[in-house]
Order: sequence, then structure tokens, then C-alpha cells
Amino acid sequence: MRAVLRLVALSCIALAATPAFAATVTVSTGTVSVNSGSGWSQVVLASPANPGDKVMAAKDSAGEIVYDDGCFERVKPGQVKTVKATSPCKGVAPGGLAGLDLGVIAGVAAAGGIIAIVASGDNNDDAPASP
Repeated sequence: MRAVLRLVALSCIALAATPAFAATVTVSTGTVSVNSGSGWSQVVLASPANPGDKVMAAKDSAGEIVYDDGCFERVKPGQVKTVKATSPCKGVAPGGLAGLDLGVIAGVAAAGGIIAIVASGDNNDDAPASP
């Protein structure tokens, strides 16, 4: 059982250290398109986007680039914006955590909790109970 818990703890730490970036382009009104390097594609309601993708709102249209942390950038009529590799809100975290990704903080906290549980249950009683 302890081996399983240790494996879960190590997985949480590895997951927290892996940058998992994603953005979603949403349409507020009108026509919004995304170019991932092979031409413009119209967004219907919402579409995933990667760093470097271009987002364009047509005349009388508007949209948003929503990052994985909930931060967003508005794309105004006639405007073209590039999806950033990091959220524009990164480094604006409340509570003095500037520069730290909240997903990493949560992952490290979860891993720490699992490690504490594993450590507190380690009382070397691996021997079966005798009748």
C-alpha cells in the first residue's frame, strides 16, 4: 500500500512540474478566426489554441483568448492577437505568490499532503497480525 501511495505522490510532483498550457478562443459576437499556421479557420463558439496561433476578430465582431488559469484577453473588431506561451496574468497572483503558477502550487501542495499521509502511516508494522 505504501508503494502505491509513494507512486501517487511522485506522479503528483511530476504532474505539477510539467507545464500544461492551453488556451481557448471564444466568440463573443460576429466572426472570430484562428490561424495555426495553415490559414484562417472560423471559430464556432469556442476552439482550442496553442502558443503562437493568431486570433482575428472581423469588423463588428469580438472574441476572447481564455488561458488555462482563467485569465483572458479581449480581441476587438479588426484586431489580430497572438496567443501567448504564458498567461498574461502570470505573476499577478494574490498573496505574495507573484511569478508562481497556481497549478504548480496546488500540485505541490497535493503531493505534500500525500507524502505526509505516507510518512505518518509508516510505523513498520508490515508483519501480519498473529492469531
